[in-house]
Amino acid sequence: MDHDLLELLEPLEDKSPPTLTRRVHFIDEEKGEVEIKRAGGTQNYQLKSLEQVFGKGHGSDSINIQDERFHPLLMTIEHAIVKYYQDNPALSDGQVSLTLRGLAMNLEKPNDGLGRRIVLELRIFLSVHDWSKQEVKLAIRKVLQSVERHTKLAGVRGYLTFIRDYVPY
Repeated sequence: MDHDLLELLEPLEDKSPPTLTRRVHFIDEEKGEVEIKRAGGTQNYQLKSLEQVFGKGHGSDSINIQDERFHPLLMTIEHAIVKYYQDNPALSDGQVSLTLRGLAMNLEKPNDGLGRRIVLELRIFLSVHDWSKQEVKLAIRKVLQSVERHTKLAGVRGYLTFIRDYVPY
């Protein structure tokens, strides 16, 4: 977790819900620089590296998609995929699968734009939530299983078509 970022995300005067998507906007994705909406204005902030924001986690050895504790983590990964797909409509399930396989092995060095987008969104999410590196990798593998299942059932964009309808972007 990033306690510096948490301090910057103090409640707004209008008592609006403290959702990250309403409060944090990317200025420079390459550098991980964001603008944070605060009471009285905005402030720029440099996100910490992924390695710096991993927490102790919940002690989970597996991810059960029926367990609601895991939904925010899984949705963060899927939201990043949907946003990237919106900007890159030629993306296929196969490319998503390759990216997720790479991230499941090495989160620190994403090898493509989709991987960088997922890691960036995880950096923000993990800055305010306590998940371990192992739990994040398990979540990535769980999303990968979903990609493979939907691709098998519905073709080369089966997964992307499915999540675009269920994950807000």
